[in-house]
Amino acid sequence: MGKRRKQRKAAVDRDVISRLPDEILCNILSFLPTRTSVATSVLSHRWRYLWKKVHVLDLNDDFLYTPERSHEEAQERFLIFLNKFELLRRLIRKFHLSCRVGDYGYDDLFHWIDYVIGRVSELHFSMRTDGESHDLHEAFYSTSLVSLVLDGNIIIFLEDFDPIHSESIFPSLKNLELHVNYVDLNVLLSGCPALETLREQYSHSEDVTFELLEVNTPSLEYLRLSFRGCYKQILVCDYPKINKARLDIFPKPRHVAWVLKLLGHFAKQSSCGCKIQQSSFKSRLLIDLLHNCPKLQALKIYISEFIDADDVDSCGSYLNSHKCNGWTQPLSCIVSHLNTVEYRGYLNTPEEHEFTTYILQRGLVLKTMRIHAKHNLRLECGIYKALSEIQRVSSMCRLEVH
Repeated sequence: MGKRRKQRKAAVDRDVISRLPDEILCNILSFLPTRTSVATSVLSHRWRYLWKKVHVLDLNDDFLYTPERSHEEAQERFLIFLNKFELLRRLIRKFHLSCRVGDYGYDDLFHWIDYVIGRVSELHFSMRTDGESHDLHEAFYSTSLVSLVLDGNIIIFLEDFDPIHSESIFPSLKNLELHVNYVDLNVLLSGCPALETLREQYSHSEDVTFELLEVNTPSLEYLRLSFRGCYKQILVCDYPKINKARLDIFPKPRHVAWVLKLLGHFAKQSSCGCKIQQSSFKSRLLIDLLHNCPKLQALKIYISEFIDADDVDSCGSYLNSHKCNGWTQPLSCIVSHLNTVEYRGYLNTPEEHEFTTYILQRGLVLKTMRIHAKHNLRLECGIYKALSEIQRVSSMCRLEVH
């Protein structure tokens, strides 16, 4: 046997991957961008058409934008590239599309979305624009969709859906992630009875205000809401399966009271942690928070200089209209659940010292009180000395001052 023939045989013997069944190879290719998956067709005759059996289409237009090419030309080339997969549309189960959207080819691009949304189990559409918003309203219905992610300057219209008399919009949907300009979330959520994960972020102007948001999704396991003062009130249901909720909310004046109620609805289901960010320390707001979270285990307080004046006024409006719940009786979460308190931006004001003392003297299961002063060694020493003199009710409590 010649030397080259032996080398070829040795290379074939080392090619363990090509010996795998098509099902496994297709599964491996499904984790790659489709453009990379197609590139494997040159490896050998075995690989030539293997990528066509993959049920995942993951496309983006990054490779088309070059310094010598205009945006219009890049968009035109991407639509040509996209249409090469026309025959594969009926076979795909997951469709990921990330691209720039301009005036050119807008209808063709959204025709793809309208087609696949009723046929795939997973749709992830991320679009970039120069600030212009685009409407998505045709064929917004699917019985097969399990995961939907929409990101960009998108306006979603659901005008024809009646939540009382119509069938569900997405009866099988379990994961919903929206970072869009506008959608009537009340209508959309009413059409998603099986929803388990909700991530929602509005990017519209903070001047827009709606009366009510109703999150009536009892199957919810994870919730993330991020918006800036766009709802006066939120109504919730019981969430027996919830295990994590993140609320990035900057309410307007008069709209703050429901935040604590919403937190309490999640916190009463199971033990939890809470991170609250303020522009300045407000003990009354924190005490009301603890009243509403009877199973709170971890409390993180962040004092930030980057919260604007409108948010300060919001908390001030709340404090002026709500009486303090009182400090006399120990709160149930402090006595039975709270084990970690972390405070960043501590200035050792009388109000801060009083609140910290309250926790140390009543926290029966408290394990850690971690204080971060504002980069002042002299202040750190003063804080540690003052707090060390407080008698802690928990024998396992460790005081840390940084």
